[in-house]
Amino acid sequence: MTAPTSTPIEAPAAPTPTPTTALDWEQLGVPMIMLANDARMLRANKAFRLLALSADCEDIGTGTDWLSMLDTDARTQLYAALAERRTHVGPLGWVGNSGLPVRWLSASLRWQVQGTSCLCVLHDVTPVKQSEQLMQVHMEAALERIDGIPLPMAYLDVPGHTCLYTNALFAQTFEVPAHKRHGSAWAEVVGRDLARVCRPAIDHVQRMRTAIRLEQPYLLPAPPDTAPEDQRWLQITLAPHLDRVSVLIGLYVLVEDTTQSYAQSQSMQASRQRLGRMVQAGREGIAMEQAGLVVDANPALCRLLDRPLDQIIGRPLQDFVLPTPANALRRADGSALAVEWIERRQPISDSPVVVSVIRDASEAIRSSTHIHHLLHHDPLTGLANRAALLALIRHDLAQPQHNAGLLHIGLDRFDALEATVGLEQADLLLREVAKRLRIPLRSSDSVACADRQAFWVWVPELRQESDLEAIARRLKADLETPITLAGMQVVVEASIGTAYSTTEAPLAVQTLVQNAQIALQQSRGATAGPSSVGLKVLRLESQIRNALANQALALHFQPQLRCSDGAPIGADARLRWHHPDDHWLDLPAPAAGSPAYPGGLSPSLLQTLGLWMIRAAARAARPWQHVGMPAWFSVALPISAAQWQQRDFIAQVQRILVEEQIPGTWLEFKLAGAILQQPSAPVDERLGALRQLGVRLSVEPLGLEAIALERLRTLAIDKLKIGRLCVAGLPGDATCAVAARAVLDLARSRGLSVIAEGVDTEAQHRFMVENGCDFVQGNAIGPGMQATELQDWLAQAGGIPTSC
Repeated sequence: MTAPTSTPIEAPAAPTPTPTTALDWEQLGVPMIMLANDARMLRANKAFRLLALSADCEDIGTGTDWLSMLDTDARTQLYAALAERRTHVGPLGWVGNSGLPVRWLSASLRWQVQGTSCLCVLHDVTPVKQSEQLMQVHMEAALERIDGIPLPMAYLDVPGHTCLYTNALFAQTFEVPAHKRHGSAWAEVVGRDLARVCRPAIDHVQRMRTAIRLEQPYLLPAPPDTAPEDQRWLQITLAPHLDRVSVLIGLYVLVEDTTQSYAQSQSMQASRQRLGRMVQAGREGIAMEQAGLVVDANPALCRLLDRPLDQIIGRPLQDFVLPTPANALRRADGSALAVEWIERRQPISDSPVVVSVIRDASEAIRSSTHIHHLLHHDPLTGLANRAALLALIRHDLAQPQHNAGLLHIGLDRFDALEATVGLEQADLLLREVAKRLRIPLRSSDSVACADRQAFWVWVPELRQESDLEAIARRLKADLETPITLAGMQVVVEASIGTAYSTTEAPLAVQTLVQNAQIALQQSRGATAGPSSVGLKVLRLESQIRNALANQALALHFQPQLRCSDGAPIGADARLRWHHPDDHWLDLPAPAAGSPAYPGGLSPSLLQTLGLWMIRAAARAARPWQHVGMPAWFSVALPISAAQWQQRDFIAQVQRILVEEQIPGTWLEFKLAGAILQQPSAPVDERLGALRQLGVRLSVEPLGLEAIALERLRTLAIDKLKIGRLCVAGLPGDATCAVAARAVLDLARSRGLSVIAEGVDTEAQHRFMVENGCDFVQGNAIGPGMQATELQDWLAQAGGIPTSC
């Protein structure tokens, strides 16, 4: 074996300022820069350049240019850290080009071996810095509120040895310097004598966890030349500060200046022999009469009469009594003061002494009046409550001179609204409702709050029942004016029940109330509202109302073609919102297949949207009459159950047709399935009225959806629709194919036409043509477009046929 030869080992080369490690400098996600000892930047990675771009600094350069992105204090810290070769510095204020700190950075410094440069890794500590600043602001605000308390107050630690803080009034009372207001020894703040007096009370609070008040007032030390009347007496109270589990975390010290009351007490003590038993009456006025004249009186009586003692002694006490009202004193300014009066005869001498004890009863009268008001009024709205209104109705019905009516107003969706916006905002809403109910009524009418979400209106003088209905409509319109609540436009949904009593057949009070309650339930009916409504729904309603007010809603139309020859036969209207960012958004319209509340929207908003869509469709269709559009071309619109239940729905449709000057045949109403489940007689009557106006009718959707097919045999409709859910599975899904053919067979047996919606592929279109479907619509035919775009599309589609 050959012995190993020893070769000298060369020392490793000194690292250069530029890092050449295996790590990719540019791809590291942490901002990194290489700094010289004088803070010049030698190199920066991509993450640091992105950080500079976020502060609007496109070209940071090298050298010292990058220091301009730091505030003055940050540059000072950095220079000091580089000079002292520290490994950490921060937080540093990063100002960028704005001049104000946009974020805070903490820097870790790793020095090279030769010590001429260091690697600086930056960390974003903005959330921590902002939290510290916010905590400081809250702490300063809390101390300001404590200083504003009009009572000297201090806070001690649990042992009671250290005064953690005092408010300004406490420091002024005990002449505490500013530097000792926080964190000083309790004995240094108030003095050793008072600290020794408070020690037993502090021990009691620590042991019993209950507040205690020192029995004797404490004389505040004063300079030797202070007059007795200038000395100050303090009453001290200590109270525990407990957490949620009753653990003591501090002690409150409250100080009350009782100098005046102490002086009064001393004065009463000095006059004990002169006033005798009168002193025991305390703050009540006491007078001593002998031979019909006042021989003495206490200061309390002087205050009650607002007269000095020399103006009372030697006169009959009756000189200060008013004849009316009873038990009232005449004060010096001539005003009356209600009092309670007690007289006692004392056989002190040959002439008996009459001792009169007089107590101010004005506060008791005010309290009694306030209690009476609370018993008969709702504390939140100030309206009369149920008991007060029933008493009023009972009184008015006992004198039947006019017909009378009772309105029972119920707020729909109020529980869900209150759970969404909070109790405080709901209280504001109730006060606004009470205000709106009071404004339009006569002086003889009365409004009451039955409970938190129900109100009553009593109308004692009516000519006929229709007047009561007119009042109900006016109140409902006033209530449905939008109100700003939690930053959103909210509409108060209300249902109103009416009850009518005539002079010929007056109703009992309970009967009248029951009739109004039953009428309220009937008026709600199927539109009683959803079980819950969230903040998202309220915001959506507010956006829709704002869009209506700003004319930002529009109808887009998807063309409908006849399968036999590809001729256009109509268009399906879709509701869209033109967003301020200049793009269109789909909004939930009162879709025909939706329940009474699609998406949780309120019935009044659905009714407003439905009428707006009918009028917008009529206005869009009117110009088409002048460009050769055939008479059978119609616009299909969804009709929801909430819109269908409007009393004047038919009249509103007729008015729109007359005002917009279009025939009814140019409109097609798509009836919701929920409409067919209502009683047949009212539905058939309305369908007949719409047919007389010329409006075409269709039922949607059919296919996989459940619907009462037996109703189709009696309904006066023109068209059936195969729903999008069924069409989506065609032609491969056997169930969808069977359902679609069943709808087509049903339509042929009834002599009705069929339209398939959601035809998005050529295969679906071919299936409908091969199976005898009459009309189709979907993306395979044409997308939704505006009215002018629809005209251009129809022109490009090959013109308009000359016959149906």
